[in-house]
Amino acid sequence: MKETIKIDGMKCMHCTAAVKGALEAIDGVLNVEVILEDGVAVVDYDASSVNSGILKDAIEEQGFDVID
Repeated sequence: MKETIKIDGMKCMHCTAAVKGALEAIDGVLNVEVILEDGVAVVDYDASSVNSGILKDAIEEQGFDVID
């Protein structure tokens, strides 16, 4: 499953690296692309082991806000 998550608070490449690393560390996440200019993360994941809540929690643990 592919999901685009809108993120508030990313200001630089260090921010995108933190988000990307947190999402890639989740078992079941297959691919992550974080786009600073658009303020989004595009995440491809196995829906049988990962859900939106897990992704959101990982992003928020890095200090960013997920916009619903």
